[in-house]
Formats: sequence, C-alpha cells, structure tokens
Amino acid sequence: METNDQSGEACPPAFESGEPALLRELAAAPEDEIFGVVSPSGIGIVRSGGEELWTLLINLSGWKSKASPFCDQEITIRQKTDKDTAHSIRDRFKAYDVIHVRARLAIENCFGSPQGLLTGIIVHHRADIELNEFAIDLQKPVTYNDPQFETFTLDRRVNWYESRAKWGSGNVRLCINVDNPKDDLEPLLKTARILWERQQHWENVIKDFAVKVLLEIKNDNWLEEGELPVTPTAFKQRMTLNSVSIEEGDHFEFWYDDGDLFWGHSISMSGSLTEGIDAALIQG
Repeated sequence: METNDQSGEACPPAFESGEPALLRELAAAPEDEIFGVVSPSGIGIVRSGGEELWTLLINLSGWKSKASPFCDQEITIRQKTDKDTAHSIRDRFKAYDVIHVRARLAIENCFGSPQGLLTGIIVHHRADIELNEFAIDLQKPVTYNDPQFETFTLDRRVNWYESRAKWGSGNVRLCINVDNPKDDLEPLLKTARILWERQQHWENVIKDFAVKVLLEIKNDNWLEEGELPVTPTAFKQRMTLNSVSIEEGDHFEFWYDDGDLFWGHSISMSGSLTEGIDAALIQG
C-alpha cells in the first residue's frame, strides 16, 4: 500500500476520491506557518449542493514557509466553514495581498498540486520584502505579440491571453488558455490559425451541430407565449459569436449570444480540430 511521504500514514482507500480524499491527507500532514501573495483571482468560496458548510479557497501565487524557501508554484489552502466566516475572510483579503496563515501542508497529494488545510490565523503580512516585490511583479502587464492576431494581454485572474480578432463581419475575443503564463503560445496559436483560415467551414459545422442538438429543446421548452416554432435557418441567424477560446491539444470552445433563443443565456460549442464538434450547451 502506498503511503503519504510526509506523515507515513496510509493514503486514502482507492474508492475515496476528490475533496474527501484530499482532506484526509491534509488532516495527517504537518502544520506550518505560510506566508504568501493572494492570487489575482482572489479568495474563493464555494458550496456543494446539499452541504451546510462552505469551502474557503485561499489561492497563493507565490509563497514561503518556515520550513520552505520561496516558491512561485500556486498553492491552495482550504477550510470548511460557515457562510458568514467565509464571506468575511473573502472580503477582508484582496488579490495581491501578502498574508500569513497557519495550515497543514501537503506538497504531494492526490490533487497533484500543493494544497493546505487552514488551521489558524489569517493576517496581513506586509513586512516581507521578497513577497512584496513578487506581488508588485504580478501586477505588471504581460503581453505577447503575434504577427496575425497582434497583441495578446494576459488576464492573470483566469490564466488566459486575450486579443480581438476579425471573424466574419465582426470582431470577437480570442482567448488562449495556458497553465503557466510562461508557456509557449505557438502550439495553441496554431489551432487558432487553422480555425481562422477556414472560418466559413467551422461556422457552418458549428451551427449545424447547434441546430441538431438544441433546436428541438428550444421548440419544446423555450418558446415564449405566442412564439412560433423556430426554423433551423432562423436559429442559426440568431446565434452571434462573441468569443473563441483555444485549449491544449487542438481543443476549442466557441461562445455565442443566443439572440434570446434561450432568454438571454449563452450557447457554448466545444470540440477539436481532429474530432470536430462534440458538445452544445446552454450556459448561464
């Protein structure tokens, strides 16, 4: 049986997965004092359906501890807590704040990225020169210049580079998703170039798939009172492209304004160059 390197205790059983498995690992991990910079996305709070407690998620873009030197690999420190406490902490600490927390820390764990379990204090920690300089650097604009799509600007909150590009008769957002801002964008831009070279082809394929999957749903469940059933041609005409997102491995996602087909919800169409379109969803 595999063991947890930090505690020597057995890892969670094979049937246990997700957050319960992680929390079990973290409960057995050693405590440490952690100092870090709140990520550009800020502090998150989530609650799963049926659960009474909320999960507080403190993402640190750069951090150090009493036992470890500075590291710029993001760590997530979490805690199950009540709604008021979760909202209070989220509202008190903003993106790029330097903070000090006490937590159980597991660099190696079932999530595959550094994780921590909050056990104690959360306070501002403004005296650390190294972390303050890192926080300042995080706020500097990061751009990437491309001969076809011109200047991309990194949105650190969501880890994507964004530009504007002409599609058909209009301009749309082009987003390049990255795991690390230092990643090479060219493999992802190659996917974008292929899509842009055959715009009309992909527009036809995507809208044909949308009609196949969503038209019946529209006419069965989303007609306004007195509204006539929508034809395939009208359905396609009411879809207006807003943005294209490029993912790793030639995957992409097209986001459309629904033209009130689904009362203001967005339509997302996803697929890949190799497999074509594989999903059409009503979002929001």
